[in-house]
Formats: sequence, structure tokens, C-alpha cells
Amino acid sequence: MLTVIFFLFFQEDITGCFDFAQWEKIGQEFLLKSNINDWITCYPDGGSLVNLTQGPIVCNRTKIVVPDPLGCTRVVPYQLVIEDGRPALFATDFWFYFDTLSVSNWPCSDPCGLQQENHETGVSNPMGQLFLRQHSP
Repeated sequence: MLTVIFFLFFQEDITGCFDFAQWEKIGQEFLLKSNINDWITCYPDGGSLVNLTQGPIVCNRTKIVVPDPLGCTRVVPYQLVIEDGRPALFATDFWFYFDTLSVSNWPCSDPCGLQQENHETGVSNPMGQLFLRQHSP
């Protein structure tokens, strides 16, 4: 089963994780990079990943990673959902889960937002990175 690990990075070449309690000091806007799903930038519009607040977010695609997602319509998330304490990005259905739970809500990475296996396949080391910054409108 596919396991995707996400960390908060300051630089792409440094691996590790930054204490979640400190994220708010960095910023609310995030860039989600992945080698199996499209890259997106998002900022709060009522919902917040950094504060784990369910609600609307504004996202834009910054890079297409999945060239042909099985003929579905490519979407970006518009809602941050907190389900059982786990944050998730929601579009038509779940677009991405910020965990590695493979028992439910699988797959957790779908550029079509349909909670289906539309992510890039055949990647030997599926992973992603999460970058934070202050939002500048």
C-alpha cells in the first residue's frame, strides 16, 4: 500500500520536521509539493491548516505533476476539513489527507478531488513537502 510522508521544510535539501506548535510563527499560507500529485498553494479564508480550523481556504495550482489524471476534471481544494483530528483538503470529495492512514479514506492524494486513485503511479519513493510562509494578498 502507498504511504506518503509529508514534513514541514525550510529548504528542500534538509529533511526533518518542525514542531507543529511553532508553525503559526512562520505563517498561514502553505505550498504543498508532491511527486504524485499536483502542487498547490493555499491560504486561509476561514479555515486554517496551521490552526487546525475547519473552513474555507483559497488554493491555486502551481505545478501539474499528474499529466493525465484518468480523464477526470482537475480541481483544487476549497475547504479544509478536520476529520477525527486529521486535516484534509476537500474539493468535490477528498483531495488530500495529511496522514499516512491506509485503513480508511484511501487513497489520500487525488488531483481530481474524487478520493480515487488518480495520483501519479510508478513513483519509487512517493513523498511530499509542506512549506509555510506569511500570506501576502
